[in-house]
Amino acid sequence: MFDDAMKMAVTSRRSRLAAVALGGGLTVVACGPGVKRDLSNVPVGQVGFEDLCGLQNYYDALATKEAVPPAVVDAADVERISEGSTARGGRARFAFETDFQLTTVKRVLEENWKGLPPGLPAAKRIELNVTWSERAGLRRVANNSSPELVTDGEPVSLPYHVCLSELLFGDRIYQRRREVLGLAPRPTAHSLALGADAGAPTEAGTSSDGANPVSSPGRPAGADAGSPPAPPATGPAAAPSAGAGSASGATGRTGPAGGK
Repeated sequence: MFDDAMKMAVTSRRSRLAAVALGGGLTVVACGPGVKRDLSNVPVGQVGFEDLCGLQNYYDALATKEAVPPAVVDAADVERISEGSTARGGRARFAFETDFQLTTVKRVLEENWKGLPPGLPAAKRIELNVTWSERAGLRRVANNSSPELVTDGEPVSLPYHVCLSELLFGDRIYQRRREVLGLAPRPTAHSLALGADAGAPTEAGTSSDGANPVSSPGRPAGADAGSPPAPPATGPAAAPSAGAGSASGATGRTGPAGGK
């Protein structure tokens, strides 16, 4: 009887230890990446319009061919046709490998997620595997999906965040933002080589990224940029520009025979 009781106690204790170990394992799995900067209460259109993910310069560089977008290394599209509508969706895997791509994706990840893999800062290749859906010709990461981050061949699930859509499918959004805000012309290769100081404001009312004040988003880019300032007057003979096109007007102001 005593031996049987001891065996039962040992078995029970082992079961409890196994349960604790299993529970600990589940806890480790649950402690994956989480959302650091919650933008879920911000309307999706406002996220792009205010550039809350900091991607305008990224898409400008892609548009001017100063950089290339991440490669799509695997993709599968699905189209569903129902009464009166067609729904498109699928999966896509993006690979970030160039210095420009890696700098951008690491910044977006570190700003918006926490608990990321410790090897992320030194990673030479980062992949993002997402499920997307398309509406009105615009692709977005499905907000009920679990995107996958792969660094050094190790996958980990990411909770959804709107900046993932902006990073992977935001080209049309940021082109439209540029048009609506009347941003200054895209930077050239020369201005990009100069660095961040090249975009410093030179006129009152112009923001650091070349945007006109938001209160007048319809103004064209030429309203605040593209025209050099007039040279300052250097002597008494300088006349206001309003009369520069009329010889008789100039005589009337300066010559004694003008009768004025």
